[in-house]
Amino acid sequence: MKLLPILLVLPSYAGGGAERVIINLIENIDSNLFDPYLVMQNTKGPLKCDISEKKIIDLSASKFRYALLPLIKEINRVKPTIVLSTFPHITISLLIFRKLLPRDTIILGREPNMPSSSLSHRPFSFIFKRLYNNFMPNIDGVIATSIAMKKELICRGIAKNKISIIYNPIHMNKIRKSLKAERFGGKGLRLVFVGRLVYQKGLDRILPILKDIEDIHLTILGEGSEDIRLKNIVRKLDITNKVTFLG
Repeated sequence: MKLLPILLVLPSYAGGGAERVIINLIENIDSNLFDPYLVMQNTKGPLKCDISEKKIIDLSASKFRYALLPLIKEINRVKPTIVLSTFPHITISLLIFRKLLPRDTIILGREPNMPSSSLSHRPFSFIFKRLYNNFMPNIDGVIATSIAMKKELICRGIAKNKISIIYNPIHMNKIRKSLKAERFGGKGLRLVFVGRLVYQKGLDRILPILKDIEDIHLTILGEGSEDIRLKNIVRKLDITNKVTFLG
């Protein structure tokens, strides 16, 4: 049986959720059906991918604009049936230059965040919103991570039958082997957030709710551009006894 070549695209091995999703996917993909390739803008970052080095293509580019042409060349060389991107700027670029790709290439995109949040908080947001709304409806398929995200994508002109909801995967066995479970002391509800501290995650909307709930504690694991602002919110709300930042 001929394996189906699939090419997945990542900017780097940065420790974000989107990168982990793609790495989990490529490490656990059915090797009896697919022949996976991972194309990297560069291989910087703390994460690693446990597949053959022959299947990892490093474009060694500091910025994506320098990686776009080499990426198109690699797609034409590998001739994958499917190209999957989980970053909107990469997905949109592939759709814009689709005519330079092999004719029958299927382009799939995975949305890592709600478009309304991510599109508004990026450089040149007005231009990117126009490109997104003009080109995303031409995509072959989109992976949404929630019902709310699917509804928003439909409102942005993407056909309902092109959208599939697939929740973020968690490699439970790997986590359980590497960590020893330990519950924080105290009564009541204990919450844990793990992820980047960025606007799109909406932590600033959760914190005020904690003020009005007794016997609750939130532990936050992660770093990001919102770190200082979130800590200031916690101090202003006087809930430092309910929130712990572990970095």
